[in-house]
Amino acid sequence: MTTLPLAPDPHLYNEDLAPVPQNRRPWNWLNLATIWMGMVHNIVVYEAAAGLMALGFSAVECLEVVAVAYAVLFIAMCLNAVSGTRYGLPFCVLIRSAFGPVGAQLPVILRGFCAIFWFSVQAYAASQAVDAILMTIWPVWKTLSMTWLGMTMHGWCALALIWALHGWIMNHGIKSIGRFELVAGPLVIIMGAGAAIWGLSVGHGIGPLFALPSHLHGWAFAATFAGGVTGIIGMWASFAVNVPDLSRLVRSQRDQVIGQLIGLPVTALIFYPDGDCDDLRNGHCFWPCDLEPGRSAPRTE
Repeated sequence: MTTLPLAPDPHLYNEDLAPVPQNRRPWNWLNLATIWMGMVHNIVVYEAAAGLMALGFSAVECLEVVAVAYAVLFIAMCLNAVSGTRYGLPFCVLIRSAFGPVGAQLPVILRGFCAIFWFSVQAYAASQAVDAILMTIWPVWKTLSMTWLGMTMHGWCALALIWALHGWIMNHGIKSIGRFELVAGPLVIIMGAGAAIWGLSVGHGIGPLFALPSHLHGWAFAATFAGGVTGIIGMWASFAVNVPDLSRLVRSQRDQVIGQLIGLPVTALIFYPDGDCDDLRNGHCFWPCDLEPGRSAPRTE
């Protein structure tokens, strides 16, 4: 009697969900490090850095908050990444062991909503940067000044450019992200270094930055410190859950640990001060929560 092989359920299995064999994994520690380098640098991170000083921390205390938060994140990321590297499976398949094939769809949907929100924030911030650059180098861009739904047309066009860039990269598959980040990751580091140099020159060196005293003491310091750590962890908490989506493409556990060590805590500690020095103006530290000038609340000494 001949037994015919069972066809896989298309709702549970496809090429994207299949385990990635060891010999087909394209990433080493450098690929993962550059991906993290690109992700760690974003407007939300810079806002958080400047926001810590606006809350009353000194520059040294800000670095302490960042160090603790990213140490916790690094440990969580590495532990959650182990299963992805070991089995070559994505997050949505791994959680079937806990939630079942049907129940696992709920956390995946919830994670998708978090991703939509995060993409929206980052795309809007990036579009504002593109819009400002185009208005500077191409004055005719400003003529698209009519407004629609609270945004100018040149703002909408800049947002469309960002969407198109993301769509073009994503259309080539997740492996193309690794290749793109090999260039974009180091480039972001170079741009971040330039921003740090500019910020320090505007702020008259690191002296004024580190001269700002702490305004928090006792229980107020402890509570705000815990809130700052929790806030930074919260920016990456959802990604810590589905990090197997990346680690499944990494060749070894050693590669994923080294890549995340360099790309996550090390990069954050080196370039987090960008957010502090870029928002230091004439002895004041500002929340950069709004990209329009004159609408941030200063911390005065």
